[in-house]
Amino acid sequence: MTLRRVYQIFACCLLLEVAGFVLWNRDLLYLRQPAQALATEPAGTFAAHASGALARKRLTASHLDRIAETAGQLHLSGLEIEALERQAQRSPHDGRVQLRLADALRRGGDYQRAERIYLELLRNLPESQP
Repeated sequence: MTLRRVYQIFACCLLLEVAGFVLWNRDLLYLRQPAQALATEPAGTFAAHASGALARKRLTASHLDRIAETAGQLHLSGLEIEALERQAQRSPHDGRVQLRLADALRRGGDYQRAERIYLELLRNLPESQP
C-alpha cells in the first residue's frame, strides 16, 4: 500500500467521523447561535431542535440557558419551563434560576408553583441590617 493510499483512507475516515459528529450533534450545534438569531427562526424549527436537545440526559448550562431564553422570546412556555427546571435541578441554590423559573411558570399559567417558588425565594432573602 502506498503512502498516497494511506492518506486517502485517512481523509475518508476523517470525513466520515466529521459527518457523523455533525449528524449526531446537529441540535446542539444549532443551539450555539445567539438567542436573538434563534428567535428570528420559525418557532417550529427552534422547537424541534430544542426538544431534541432536551431529550438528552446531559446538557450544558449554556445550552439550557439558550433554550430558556429563546423559548421565552418565542412564547414557547413549555420548552422554557423544561429548560429552567433542568437548570434548577443542577443549581438548586441559584436564586436567579429559581426566579426565572417562577416567572416562566407564571407566564405559563401555573400560578401555584410560581407562588411557591416566589415565597421560598422571599424566605431565603438575607435580613437587611439597620
